Amino acid sequence: MLDQQAAERLFSERLAALPANLTEHESVIERRELLRGVATALVGTALPAERADVEVDRLLGQGAVVEIGRDALGLPCYSTPEMLAIERNVVALAQRLANQPWRAVDPELLRDRCNASGLTVEQTDAALAATTSSAVAIVEGAPGVGKSTLLAPVVGGYSRAGCRVIATASAWRIANMLRDDLGIEARATASWIARLKAGEKVLDGRTVLIADEAGLLSSRDMHALLDAVTNAGAKIILVGDRRQLQAIGAGPGLDLVARAVEAARVGNIVRQREPWAREAITSFGVGQAAPALEVFADRGLLIEADGAKAAVAAMLDAAEQIQTRDRRASILILAKSNAAVAAISQAARDRLKEAGIIRGSEVSFTAAAPSGHSTQISLAAGDRIRFLVRDDELGVVNGSAATIVNVSETAQSSGDASGILIEADINGRRTTFDPMRLADAQGRPRLGWAYASTVYGSQGLTVDHAVAYLDHSYNRHDIYVAASRARQRTTLVFDAKSIDRRLASELPFDQQRDGLVFAEAQRRGWLAERLSRAAPKISTLDVIEGIRPLDRRSEYSRERRRELSHEL
Repeated sequence: MLDQQAAERLFSERLAALPANLTEHESVIERRELLRGVATALVGTALPAERADVEVDRLLGQGAVVEIGRDALGLPCYSTPEMLAIERNVVALAQRLANQPWRAVDPELLRDRCNASGLTVEQTDAALAATTSSAVAIVEGAPGVGKSTLLAPVVGGYSRAGCRVIATASAWRIANMLRDDLGIEARATASWIARLKAGEKVLDGRTVLIADEAGLLSSRDMHALLDAVTNAGAKIILVGDRRQLQAIGAGPGLDLVARAVEAARVGNIVRQREPWAREAITSFGVGQAAPALEVFADRGLLIEADGAKAAVAAMLDAAEQIQTRDRRASILILAKSNAAVAAISQAARDRLKEAGIIRGSEVSFTAAAPSGHSTQISLAAGDRIRFLVRDDELGVVNGSAATIVNVSETAQSSGDASGILIEADINGRRTTFDPMRLADAQGRPRLGWAYASTVYGSQGLTVDHAVAYLDHSYNRHDIYVAASRARQRTTLVFDAKSIDRRLASELPFDQQRDGLVFAEAQRRGWLAERLSRAAPKISTLDVIEGIRPLDRRSEYSRERRRELSHEL
């Protein structure tokens, strides 16, 4: 047990870190979160629990945490001086860049190139808006509007004007797609920011930075990029969509910039080949899920399964039917949570073993899941694996996939990955590696199965077909992304029994009983209501100005958002 002095010192250190920890994923916090954070800091110190309320008041009195407004129920909302400064500065920097003259691309030449490339009028207008004499621009568009296509003439125009064009995206996988599609240097946002903090001269007065999937940028990341662009005299083009998935970190970076910069909106979806699919996706995006679900149901693409296992089986059946029709078709299986992805992957793997595709001896070890939790994984020849960390020597990034050719144990395994060698085919390139080279600080390889993906991990991807498992945790942003990944068809599957249980729990207490079964229309209505809910990130400025007050009644509370932070 700690002595009094050591306990006070440990508690003091934890309290000093608390404001930053509380605003890691959200800009706006509640008093109960302050109290919970202080109470957690007390754990293991043997200091009296009564200290919690005292220390909360002390944090407020010292200004380490400040009240910024009231929520929908009239209760106080808090943030930190750091978050207030960051979010105010994002708006100020955006205004400064918007008023800062920068070299423009000749609009007539650009229009000609857009026409020659077959761009629509809407895409051409967005390309023109991105190349004006302003040091910042926003191109915002629905999923599948051809943002990469419209960026090609933008890159070409600036390159011919003697500028260096580089790109960034939150995920390495998307950054590499930008690199390949546009022929420019591209890196994950965290990598660019790390280089900037290290003092590298990444930007200069002739650099154009394209930030793709900008809706995923937190206030801190957006501030880091805008600050670097401003100091270097560079230009930034933000490409994203505030209707899609929200930032993982605290605050809505793109939304803050949009306070100062008018976005060029592209709404005409070109990815989906059939008009009904484009219309349904648009409906999902604006919170009108009921008619969208009906359209899917009319085409046999909304499947009600009798239980969780039946839902997983229906998803895999749908994927197998697609592959039977077209062996070359790309298929993406989606779920919201890592737990659901793991269950689907295990079932998929069982089928592949029965079919003889996964064969031979297996190795098993404890790996690190995307959530950071420990998970048990078994691998054998024929398995599809996903790398969850970048490794330049192997030539992989977070999200890269490979097929196992062979696994072997050079020593007796004791539950970890020591003594295991994996031979894999990575996009036609054979390599053999020790999974421990991918291990985290706890010695767990960051490696997983590649049979399904979370919705967060899918943003920015395009495939031929998709199959998505819907559950109660989905919101408007999730279904908008999940339903828009496929060029051809998306199949939506849900567990009818699970929805029946939730519908039953919402009945008056005296009407609740086990085994209640509800009508199809009731289930779809309940699901549509969930899929229509928006859960946007809230900034400190939203609360201060009363634009978007924190709503504690929302299911998508801070706790749920903290869970979502692990799903990318």
